[in-house]
Amino acid sequence: MIDQIAPETADGEARLIVRPNRSLSAPQLVGVVGGFALVAASVSGVSWLQGNAFAPFFALAEATLLAACLVWVWRRSGQAEVISVSRQRLAVVGLPELSERFSAHPAWVQIHRNDDAVVIRCGGKQVEVGAQLSGVERTSLACRISDLLRWASQ
Repeated sequence: MIDQIAPETADGEARLIVRPNRSLSAPQLVGVVGGFALVAASVSGVSWLQGNAFAPFFALAEATLLAACLVWVWRRSGQAEVISVSRQRLAVVGLPELSERFSAHPAWVQIHRNDDAVVIRCGGKQVEVGAQLSGVERTSLACRISDLLRWASQ
């Protein structure tokens, strides 16, 4: 998903916020994991009543592993990139760590788009942006960055 924030003044800073679509909120994630655990506990309980002594152990192990994987993926989907473009500077900042990954004057920046990536280059520095986006969204991102670079060089 790409959110664009227009500059407040003519000399202001435009921003693109690039983040993956996150379809579940934290309470919804807890509900999904809890629902799966409830179903797994029910099935393993019936299996245990029929004589399978190991069913509850395997259901607990499977539910724990699934919950850990879903939480890991959900947390990774919270990562984002902020691409800031002003007349003096283009910067790429990673979120949530707030680390600046790239900074250069917009007049010298080049955008390269291929099937798998959008790369911002300047001199010997380069950074890939939008890795979490789909191909169509990457194309849109490259066009938006190019438009902002044209705006910055006016």
